[in-house]
Amino acid sequence: MSYVMPKSYTMQCFVLLSALLLSSQLLSVQSQEGKALFSSCQTIRGNFTANSIFEVNLKSLISSLSSLPPTQDGFYNVSFGETDNEKVNSLMLCRGDVKPIECIRCIIRAGQEIREQCPNEKEAIIWYDNCMLRYSNRTILNTMETFPGYSFATDFDFPGEKGAWENMLTTLLEGLMSRAAAGGERKKFAVSKKSGPSLQTLYGLMQCTPEISERDCIDCLTWNIGRIPILCNTKMGCRQATVSCNLRYDTSRFYDLTAEEQPRALPPAPLPSPPPSPSNERVSDGKGFAIDDVKGVVIIVGGFVLLIVLCVVIVLTLKKKKHNRQSKEDVQGKETTETRGLELR
Repeated sequence: MSYVMPKSYTMQCFVLLSALLLSSQLLSVQSQEGKALFSSCQTIRGNFTANSIFEVNLKSLISSLSSLPPTQDGFYNVSFGETDNEKVNSLMLCRGDVKPIECIRCIIRAGQEIREQCPNEKEAIIWYDNCMLRYSNRTILNTMETFPGYSFATDFDFPGEKGAWENMLTTLLEGLMSRAAAGGERKKFAVSKKSGPSLQTLYGLMQCTPEISERDCIDCLTWNIGRIPILCNTKMGCRQATVSCNLRYDTSRFYDLTAEEQPRALPPAPLPSPPPSPSNERVSDGKGFAIDDVKGVVIIVGGFVLLIVLCVVIVLTLKKKKHNRQSKEDVQGKETTETRGLELR
């Protein structure tokens, strides 16, 4: 006996699936714009007290972020105050492929969260996937710095021969560093991809704060490249970042495709020898971006699986009830027929 699921229950399952799809999209947006990748509160620079001049200037800075004009370069340098020790100097930089409106949104969120993460420090920095915000009571403009910083790596190692991986990665990083460093005074940013024989495509990104010189940008990126063998090795995804620059590569494209358009071709510069890592550098050893991405996928897929299972259970339950009801009616009908047969006898 065939069974057709009632339209009302079909509609209920459809509504539930649609609701979960919408919630999964919202979850995806939250995972991209959600919590910070890393933050650092520099207590060595001193603390400020409540209602002090520095806090007034800092509050003025945070409240002004929503008034920043959208720009294509995504770089901002804002200061509040007059007295040197109480003056708040800030730098804000968005990833080079991020749209202006998304850039401002990220900076505003960064300003709100950095006050929560670092409630009374006079110097702090916070990184998101789309932007970075930094403030201090000292001059930070036109200064290349490699502290503080963070490092994230995926869980998966390159499955092939290590030499082939290193050759592909080195070629990608050399080209990216040359293009990013030569980007100009408003935007030092480059993305690219590289494929090798029988190898997966590797996508890469490099960026420096644009106010530092080309030489300083190269030095900063070289610093981060020098940490790859120690902190990422043959992992198929890696992020390295310091105050003045950052790099990232992965086997999945993570940037806007239009950013691959190259306005001019530049010869790749050879990678300098990696500098030694400082003993006082604070680096995160977590696997932040990999865990966040996987966690979002697991939640979404798990939700769909659960809802599908619930729909199947509903169908089977209704089918069983229908079958039991039909069987009961058949038995009752049979008993009635037999009774009538007896009466006729």
